[in-house]
Amino acid sequence: MIYKSLILTALLILISIPASYLAGKQFNNRERIISYDSDITINKDGSMDVVEVIKVHSEGVKIKRGIFRDFPTKYEDKYGNNIVIKFEVIEVLRDGRKESYHTENQSNGVRVYVGKSNIFLTPGDYTYSIKYKTNRQLGFFEDFDELYWNVTGNGWDFVIEKASAVVHLPKGINRSEIKIDGFTGYHGSARKDFKGDVLSGSKVELKTTKKLNSTEGFTILVQFPKGFVHEPTAGEKFAYFIQDNIPSIIGLIGVVILLIYYSLIWLKVGKDPQKGTIIPLFEPPSNISPAAARFLTEMGYDNKVFTSAIINLAVKGFIKIEEHDDEYSLAKMENGSGELSKDEKKLFSKLSFKNKSSLVDGKQKMLLELKQENHAVIKKSITAFKKSLKNSYEKTYFITNLKYFILGMVISIAILIAAAMYASPDLTFSLVWTTFWSMGVSVLLFTVFKAWRGVVAKGKVKVGGILAAIFITLFSIPFIAGEIFGLFL
Repeated sequence: MIYKSLILTALLILISIPASYLAGKQFNNRERIISYDSDITINKDGSMDVVEVIKVHSEGVKIKRGIFRDFPTKYEDKYGNNIVIKFEVIEVLRDGRKESYHTENQSNGVRVYVGKSNIFLTPGDYTYSIKYKTNRQLGFFEDFDELYWNVTGNGWDFVIEKASAVVHLPKGINRSEIKIDGFTGYHGSARKDFKGDVLSGSKVELKTTKKLNSTEGFTILVQFPKGFVHEPTAGEKFAYFIQDNIPSIIGLIGVVILLIYYSLIWLKVGKDPQKGTIIPLFEPPSNISPAAARFLTEMGYDNKVFTSAIINLAVKGFIKIEEHDDEYSLAKMENGSGELSKDEKKLFSKLSFKNKSSLVDGKQKMLLELKQENHAVIKKSITAFKKSLKNSYEKTYFITNLKYFILGMVISIAILIAAAMYASPDLTFSLVWTTFWSMGVSVLLFTVFKAWRGVVAKGKVKVGGILAAIFITLFSIPFIAGEIFGLFL
């Protein structure tokens, strides 16, 4: 019985040896970070010199040409203000020799790519060293100063077998006044799989005691007495604030400038003159044509102005409107009566009639067919007609103040360009998108207003316009909701 047990145990051991060997070999062949060692020097001016030594094992799967390291450089304080820290790469090495690298801006920082695009690594172990300088990483509190530092970051796709950090503090600090702490694991984890020692008044060392899985990190905390590192003055903090928030400040200044500009313009030309005595007239003024009346009512030109003029020319006998198979033509008449207004004369003189056979009665007439082929001729007539109306009525009866609006738009675009010059690509896109989205929403709201204003005319409800007004209102709701969401949420 004893012999059987011994034989069974021996067999199990023999079976487990190859399995253990294969498992170990499989792990050794897996891409991973073998060690991650960070050497941090806190300078008296508050800046930091950091050297990260990262030893990796590559199998050509994800680590093909080299590695990349993400460094967050953009944060927000509790008030939502931007904080942009300095980050400058000093040197990058691979196995003790200089290595090619390039940086690329990310939404919240900088990514350092190490390696060349045309050089692939053979499977094996490589040691990378990244030396860089940064600032504004320290916290300054009432009773102490503090370094709260994510040593490894949480963006690695690989296991980190071990990580360490050595922090060099300014000399002169009493060892007993230094406090250390740390955290390991995923973002927000309170795990403490590390050990740390205060080696002296100017040197602290912290090491992980368990491996870190992918996207897990190692964060350290070192507190030391005040007075050994320069704390930014109020003036320096204000300068940082301006530097970090230039796009927002330019935008704010721009809003103030536009507010002042439009306020001054409103005081100059925006106020309507006081209304005089209103005398009701029971007939239209003899010197105002239907087209002019429409132009004055709308304070501008639209298609109904042209339609009114054509109909009035027909009423006075200067033209005849003919229709055949849903195609319209204007026939010039010789027995026109009545006085044409200046704008009607201009339009009539620009209508180019041609001698053609009428499709209605077959007679030869001077005709202008309202077809696409006569588009250029009709457009030329409308342009002259529109110009005549503007010259006769625009500055006499109303002022559109278009030049002031255009100047305001130029100022707005200049402010947008100035803000975009100092903004990140993501923020620039947001600024441009929000600006043009807001302009579109403004036009849409104005269209909604005009639609509902047109529903009620002369105290009577126009049933035909209700459906159009409801449709444009419902159509605008998602765009208005998007504007509110983008501005306030």
